[in-house]
Amino acid sequence: MGDITLFGLPISFGTMIYQALIFTVLVFILKKLVFKKLVGVLDSRKQHIENQLQLTEQYKQEAEKNLELSTEVLKQARKDAREIIKHSEHEAR
Repeated sequence: MGDITLFGLPISFGTMIYQALIFTVLVFILKKLVFKKLVGVLDSRKQHIENQLQLTEQYKQEAEKNLELSTEVLKQARKDAREIIKHSEHEAR
C-alpha cells in the first residue's frame, strides 16, 4: 500500500490504519471495563475525603468548646485557690 517517506522515515499507511484500529478497540474496551470502575472508586474516595473533612471540622469545634470550658474551670480553680490561701492566712493570724 502507499509507503511514503517523511523526514527520512518510511511510513506505511497500512500499518498506520492497523495501529489506529487497534488503539480504537483498546480505548473502547477500557471505556467499557475499566473507566466505570475507576470513576466509581474516585467518587467513593472523594466522598470519603469530604466526610473526613466534615468530621475534622466537627472535632475542631468541639476542641474549641472544650478549650473554653477548660479555661473557665482553670480560672475558677485559681480563684478558689486564692480564697483558700487568703482564708488560711487569715486563720493563721
